[in-house]
This record gives sequence, C-alpha cells and structure tokens, in this order.
Amino acid sequence: NKTFGNALISVTRLREKFYRRTENVALFELRILKEAIHEIGHTIGLEHCPNFCVMKFSNDLEDTDQKPPKFCEECANIMDIFIDNYE
Repeated sequence: NKTFGNALISVTRLREKFYRRTENVALFELRILKEAIHEIGHTIGLEHCPNFCVMKFSNDLEDTDQKPPKFCEECANIMDIFIDNYE
C-alpha cells in the first residue's frame, strides 16, 4: 500500500459552538461539504476562483457561508477535462 497524497480538513472552526453560538448541524454539514469540495478542487489543480464558486477564496466563515457548494461553469469545465483525461 502506498499513499500518493492525503488531505486533512479540520472542522473545529466550522462549528457554531466554537464561537459560542447556538449549534446548527445543517450549517456545519454544509460548511464541511464546501471545504471538502474546495480541497478536492485543489488536488486536481484548480486555483482560487474569482467567480461565485466553491473555489472562491474564503478569508473567514462568512465568506464560506456565502459561496455555493458547487463549481462555477469555468471550474466545472476544468474538472470535466481532468475526469476525461483520467478515464
């Protein structure tokens, strides 16, 4: 068994209770989803994106909450090319 790469996403700061606010499980799960998709994008070579996209840089949780949990058309096209070349 060889490991060619791995990623660790820390979720502590994605929880509302970290900031002493009322816990919101749905929001927490959505934040995890966005961060996971974002990091997967980086593993296939996507950079931060200026569009309204999951690859947009997040400087804080509000930025993460505002962006969608999906790629913009431009990033999705790059992802499609990667998948086509992989197959």
